[in-house]
Amino acid sequence: MEADELDKAVKSVVAETRKPRPATQEQQPEQPPSGKARKISPCAYQTEDEIADYYRNATTGSVAVVRQTQGHMLVYAVTEVEGLNPRVGRVYIKQHGAFYMKSGKNCFHPKGQTTLVVPTEDVLKWAAEHPRGEFDYWTFPPERAVFRG
Repeated sequence: MEADELDKAVKSVVAETRKPRPATQEQQPEQPPSGKARKISPCAYQTEDEIADYYRNATTGSVAVVRQTQGHMLVYAVTEVEGLNPRVGRVYIKQHGAFYMKSGKNCFHPKGQTTLVVPTEDVLKWAAEHPRGEFDYWTFPPERAVFRG
């Protein structure tokens, strides 16, 4: 009897965790489940076209900013363009390697968390104020957020 009751309890817990998640944006919560409001990074509203335009027109020695977002932490590394290869669409960033000009993604880890952003005044100011980075920043517009609860 005890084994049957335990088996039923396990099945009910499994069934509870497999309930469908909200499908539409209207059903999504306004803030993360933790209730903690996140700040928006200065590069959140930069588009892929803006990034492509800046790095396609960059020259060797131009300012470059590498965004790293590992471990819920936002860090900007302000560095410079070391080289360009427009034929294959790559820009080489000092101490950070090769990135695609079109998207700003890392050539060797395109689905990774290291990308290029345009070095705007706001980005450079934030990087100077937070040289070691900061936690809990959104790197995309909050209206694109999808919370999984």
